[in-house]
Amino acid sequence: MPRALALGLLLLLVALGARADDWVEFRSERGGFTVAMPPGEARLVEKPPGEMGEITERRFLRFEGRSYLVSLTLFKADTLDPLSVFFLLKAENLTDLGDGDRLRLERSFELDGNPAVEVVVDKSDGRTLSLRAYAVGDRIIQTLVSGPGGSDAASDTRRFLDSLRLLPPR
Repeated sequence: MPRALALGLLLLLVALGARADDWVEFRSERGGFTVAMPPGEARLVEKPPGEMGEITERRFLRFEGRSYLVSLTLFKADTLDPLSVFFLLKAENLTDLGDGDRLRLERSFELDGNPAVEVVVDKSDGRTLSLRAYAVGDRIIQTLVSGPGGSDAASDTRRFLDSLRLLPPR
């Protein structure tokens, strides 16, 4: 009996290790970044140019009860000045706060000298929204996870949010 239990635990550990290795690096040459994505087929959604001529593309997938999104918004050259970035990287501009939603965290930081913000919102429906947004030149890059309440502390959420890397300028 103990041998069967040990074999079962070994198989479980191997399966969990394989699951962790199923993550893939998504590389956006257009956006100049990479991010680790959980396994699965990501859906690509592109929006037509907006009022400021911006182009937005999003990659979205669901994995183990969470939704993962990486979004790239490309603005016309010289559109994003420091004042625009200041306002664009605010929670009220990045999230749709509804009745009963609670902004739990809004933290500014930098990635490779570029302004960024981390936001965590507890939604009224019990879900948690965790996102980071980065202003890099004429781009806004966002990584977002929507999951069960408290999922901002989950290892897969942290892995996704922490994985964004900027590519060297071309």
